Amino acid sequence: MYRKTLGLFCLLMIIFALSVSLVACGDSEDVDNNGGDAGDENLPLDTSLCLPITRDGKPEITVVSSYSKASEYAAAYKELMSYFTNAGIKLTVRYEVSGDPESPELIIGDRVNASGDAYIDPHSLGEEGYAIRVVGNKIIVAGGSTDSLVQAIELFMSDVLKLDDEDTDINNVAISRSTNIFVRQTYPIKSVTVGGNDISEYEIICDTGDAVQKACADKLKTVLYENAGYWLSVKKTSEKPAIRIKTVDNAGEDGFRVYVSGADLMIECAYPVLLPDAFDTFLDHFFVSDGERTVSFDDDVYTVKIAALRYEDFGAVGDGVTDDYAAIKATHDEANRTGQIVIAETGKEYYLGQYSVPITVKTSTNWSGATFIIDDSYIAPTDVTRNSAVFLIERDSYATPVIGITSLSKGQTNVGMTFNGPMLLYLVYDGQKQYIRYGANADSGASQQEVILVDKDGNVDPSTPILWDYPILSSVAAYPVSDKPITLTGGIFKTIANQAPREYTYYARNIAIKRSNVTVDGLVHLIDGEGDTGAPYNGFISISYCNNTLVKNTTLTGHKVYKLSSDSSNSMGTYDISISNANNVTFRDCRQTNSITDTTYWGIMGSNYCKNLTYDGCVFSRFDAHKGTHNATIINSEIGHQRLNIIGSGLLVVENTIVHSNNLINLRNDYGSTWEGDIILRNVTLNNTNSTPTLINANWYNHYFGYTCYLPANITIDGVTLAKGNTFYVLPGLKTGMDTDTVDGKENNNPVVLTKKIIIKSNPYNYNFYVSSNNILFGKVEVVEE
Repeated sequence: MYRKTLGLFCLLMIIFALSVSLVACGDSEDVDNNGGDAGDENLPLDTSLCLPITRDGKPEITVVSSYSKASEYAAAYKELMSYFTNAGIKLTVRYEVSGDPESPELIIGDRVNASGDAYIDPHSLGEEGYAIRVVGNKIIVAGGSTDSLVQAIELFMSDVLKLDDEDTDINNVAISRSTNIFVRQTYPIKSVTVGGNDISEYEIICDTGDAVQKACADKLKTVLYENAGYWLSVKKTSEKPAIRIKTVDNAGEDGFRVYVSGADLMIECAYPVLLPDAFDTFLDHFFVSDGERTVSFDDDVYTVKIAALRYEDFGAVGDGVTDDYAAIKATHDEANRTGQIVIAETGKEYYLGQYSVPITVKTSTNWSGATFIIDDSYIAPTDVTRNSAVFLIERDSYATPVIGITSLSKGQTNVGMTFNGPMLLYLVYDGQKQYIRYGANADSGASQQEVILVDKDGNVDPSTPILWDYPILSSVAAYPVSDKPITLTGGIFKTIANQAPREYTYYARNIAIKRSNVTVDGLVHLIDGEGDTGAPYNGFISISYCNNTLVKNTTLTGHKVYKLSSDSSNSMGTYDISISNANNVTFRDCRQTNSITDTTYWGIMGSNYCKNLTYDGCVFSRFDAHKGTHNATIINSEIGHQRLNIIGSGLLVVENTIVHSNNLINLRNDYGSTWEGDIILRNVTLNNTNSTPTLINANWYNHYFGYTCYLPANITIDGVTLAKGNTFYVLPGLKTGMDTDTVDGKENNNPVVLTKKIIIKSNPYNYNFYVSSNNILFGKVEVVEE
């Protein structure tokens, strides 16, 4: 950002404006700043020329500041009140509460209820600009930033009101009604025009629901403000002249173009994945350079030639028969080396056979219109390729072991170490086993582990707190999260299912995301050839050891349920989505091809050791957190027969969501039915068949899971709709292996902490609700109806 300075001309204008304001309150030029004659302190103020601050020792004006920006304006407010207090003037302070429009007010900064001329948009000043203006009975003191607002306060108090001058009569202080000091900082770009029209009243229009377009629009907004002082709003539609950002098929041979259409500036790109890089080139060309200048867009068309590679450039055939693995790998290897994006040819079918290593992807890729055939039908369980990704979405720099962090405590806010940039730390303590599983798939647990997000100074992000004590850290790995954002767009991926025996030999011929800041947009995964036998899959989209993943507008497929060959009572779980040791993963507007209530298909998603998982606008058969998640949100979604299966901690929010089950939330009993935190249920629908369903289902056994088990501390219910019946239980009966001694922790095999409070915020259908069928355990739970 350029350093802006005030020129000599601006300083002279300020001095001139101050001199005018100091002589405008009396009939003679020999007057002081309070409006009276210099030789007669009792001369009445001419209120047609002056706005009194004090009169005869009494305050005449109210100070109005912004409540919403109280912390931001704290330094300016402190400076203001310090001047008044030292001068012995006590003024009333009001926060964004509108008084009489005619009442005298001193407005500090911008104010929510200010309107018309009694408002100064700080963005119109620039970060170093400020203004002091009298409009009617209002004095406005504003700055483009916190520092410049403090500067404006100092100028107002010392040079305009002269409160630090010993000759000032504090009993009669006034300001000239003609005061209008407006100092706007200078910018390297003097003006930006489109077809001769200044863009000060323009808007930036894009598909605000598209993360890529929105990011480009926000970047343009910032660049225009920092370099030219324009503050434009970003909207989805507008009838006003605008700068319009969109992706279109006919964006020219080069792939990106900018041109004038009427009064609009059109910015168009052929492919979504191409937009960010081309947009950066466009911004650098027009808005980043030294020296003052103007920018004008006229009839000329500006284009950017997209640096893109195609699979056919490296020998791919795309006929659905020829094995194109080697050609596709070579394309991405070159793209990774040069930073170019990759585009698949529309209508092509790329067959991917056996391979020795995954295809590594580090740049944005457009698969739209192409089909990829992944043939697992001949891949044996003994083949090492069965558990290897097809596409590995890899980070720019490798993870590194961390030496120097030997122990950490639950809730610790700094790890005591600095890094080159933000990191996702993977913590492991082998001395403690957690998630000691109970039931048909019982096991001895896993080493205590989790991921936390830290900044370069080692501060732990509050959304990823340290959940356990680590008296000794067996290992710490640092995964960089400063990777450049990339987008994987479109593509139909067709898996021809394996024909392996029904054993736990998982297949993972998939897309494995191990890079932070990845968006998957519009992908489709289909499954063909599932027969009477087959081994399970562990996620076609697999996300692990990374931060900030968005999967949107994507269609996936549930896998057929298979019984274990040696035990027909034991179903093998197989997922199309697998998430492990990842933070901030969102699925938005996603679907699955088969029915979400068809019990012959397994649930769509399984996860372990994650933090901040979200379903937003999804129609999936299942949400499943096996070994815990910290914070989860399910909104505007529809969940199928395998419901919300979850354990973990933090805040669980289910809102505007339909669940097809007799239980809204199932706290997995094989991992202790634990949720250490709060649950909020808002406008949820339970498509139940049982006339008395349970909102939160749980059960414990006389079994040690490696940790104390918790029921949610506070449960908020804000609107429930039942498909059948007019009664529901909030909590379960908990009869199996349970008694009060166990709950009280007298038997340490399974210590349990019970719910404290249930809050009923709304019950629009006047359902009867019960805390639990087990009054012995839950009779003391506080119920609050609001």
